[in-house]
Amino acid sequence: KRLLETRIQHIRIADTYGWLTVNEFKASDLTSGDVEEKRLKRAIKNAEKVKERIYKKPRIEEPDGEYSKAIKSRTEQRSRMDEVVCYSCKRVGHYVSHCPFSESSSPLAHSTKLMSSPTATKSSSSNSNSKSLRDGK
Repeated sequence: KRLLETRIQHIRIADTYGWLTVNEFKASDLTSGDVEEKRLKRAIKNAEKVKERIYKKPRIEEPDGEYSKAIKSRTEQRSRMDEVVCYSCKRVGHYVSHCPFSESSSPLAHSTKLMSSPTATKSSSSNSNSKSLRDGK
């Protein structure tokens, strides 16, 4: 029965702290209440040190060069594009000039729309309409 209780205790410790801690705990032969608690704390510390040594990764320094700078700037641009809102479709990630949901997505078409005056557009469209009416089209 004592062996079963000990095994259950070890499994509970392993669930919380891992089997390295249990192995450290088993390595010591002291078994009184306070001493056992101290042993457990010491086992946890030792297991954490071992884990730290095993899983500690060496820090990789970033290379200083044009390539790494280009990669950084692209990454920053992508993150900034997440903040851009299109004025045409109100969606995030692109400008009006590159809107996939607008009628014409070419940048040239948008720039000519913006640069032309509304009166010039009306007069040219009215001329074409009156011309088509005269021709019977």
